[in-house]
Amino acid sequence: MEWNWLHLFLILLNSNRGASDNHSFANVADYFHHHNSALHRALFAGYRKEVSPYSEKGRHDIPIDVSLSYARLVSLDQVEEVVHFIVFFRLIWHDGRLEWSTPLNGHINHIYMPMDYVWMPQITVMNE
Repeated sequence: MEWNWLHLFLILLNSNRGASDNHSFANVADYFHHHNSALHRALFAGYRKEVSPYSEKGRHDIPIDVSLSYARLVSLDQVEEVVHFIVFFRLIWHDGRLEWSTPLNGHINHIYMPMDYVWMPQITVMNE
């Protein structure tokens, strides 16, 4: 199965990490760029995607919400009994290492990043 169409956007929940805001900015874009860049640097300083979130606090499992949404029927071959669909596959989990204080980080409450920046659960999709 090819996953090249899969794009991950990650909405990270806010918590208690961050740095204070003592800067003045010429416009909103400069303000956002400054805080977004600082937040990315702070979150990923020392973050290792090879280490799963459950290694924190003695947890042995990670609850993961999984959803599969039908998007479109691409083709159907009744003789060969083959069907091709486009679906959206969504995984949601909590990684406590990626939490921050919204007020202390320019009121940013979510960020977007490529999926290869963060720990991902190992999953296998089977067609039986």
